[in-house]
Amino acid sequence: MQLTEYETRELILEGFNNLRNPFIKAFVDKQSYSLKGELTPFGVSFYIAPYINAVIRLGTFEEKLLLFESMLDFKAYEQIPSTKRGCKG
Repeated sequence: MQLTEYETRELILEGFNNLRNPFIKAFVDKQSYSLKGELTPFGVSFYIAPYINAVIRLGTFEEKLLLFESMLDFKAYEQIPSTKRGCKG
């Protein structure tokens, strides 16, 4: 999306200031070093969107479903047991 329009840029920045989804918040926290503590359109396009894109392109159906549901308000607060080796819970 082209960000040269003032209205578009303001809508995006307003959205960044009102993050409520725990999945997106956790993603921003994990990438805080790369984002240098500031959420910007550039930072999202280079440090967050590629991970989401990778799951969409290469993930299994279950991973894609989990990603999609984590972005929904009514499913975002459910805890998912980890399948990572050596992780408990």
